[in-house]
Amino acid sequence: MDMEEGSRVWKTIFVVYLVLLFILVVIKFQELAERIASNREYPWSTNLVPFASIRTQLGHMTQWWAVKNVVGNIVCFIPWGFLMPLAYPKVQKFWRMLGIALGGILAIEIFQLLTGWAHLMWMTLY
Repeated sequence: MDMEEGSRVWKTIFVVYLVLLFILVVIKFQELAERIASNREYPWSTNLVPFASIRTQLGHMTQWWAVKNVVGNIVCFIPWGFLMPLAYPKVQKFWRMLGIALGGILAIEIFQLLTGWAHLMWMTLY
């Protein structure tokens, strides 16, 4: 396998990983939407303070929901750190990789924020 073909394989693997990550985010939000729909009194809140929810979860690490959220978030993003430089060798520089990873995480957070707001607006209409 030559270098170009190897790069194509890693790019394909990275894209499949991103699709699976997106599906996981959508499923997570679908579960939340179902929880909200089943209980109209659910206190919807938006947190725009970086790491505030992580601090809360770390304070409750004896409870399963906190462990699941913290470990799940870490495990979901581990492949990003090693697949992206393999798929895109120009990204191997630390600061480039960090910037792209933070941009990707920010995009996911914005997606969650917008879909949460969209669901809340839908709930108020019906």
